[in-house]
Amino acid sequence: MLSLRTQTYPPGVPVVTEGETGNEIFFVVDGAVESSNNRQSLWTMGKGTFFGGRSLIVEEPRLVTVRTIAECRLAVLEKATFLRILRDQPQVNRRVAAQIEALTRFGLASAGRVPSRRLYSGSTVATAAP
Repeated sequence: MLSLRTQTYPPGVPVVTEGETGNEIFFVVDGAVESSNNRQSLWTMGKGTFFGGRSLIVEEPRLVTVRTIAECRLAVLEKATFLRILRDQPQVNRRVAAQIEALTRFGLASAGRVPSRRLYSGSTVATAAP
């Protein structure tokens, strides 16, 4: 059984904090988030994108802080459920692995994220491809 819950956040609140242990992966249902590392803005993401998977798979502390930049509705999936899905669903496993490889190997922009120097507006926040 899939135990996915949704949670709504107001603008400007942290969802995950750099250095903390990752216990969930987050999917942006509506709104937008921005990540930062040592207080330096890195990227923004919008509807249809996800974050937080790398720390679950690699089992390392979160590398960035992610804050909402608009009211945001997120779907949250706990670590145990996420890892079970990766084990049981090879196609999901491949897609998540490709996203994490793009983040690690090619940089954030190639993984569907928009550099934060482009301020949030409907046209500059990355969204998932159809």
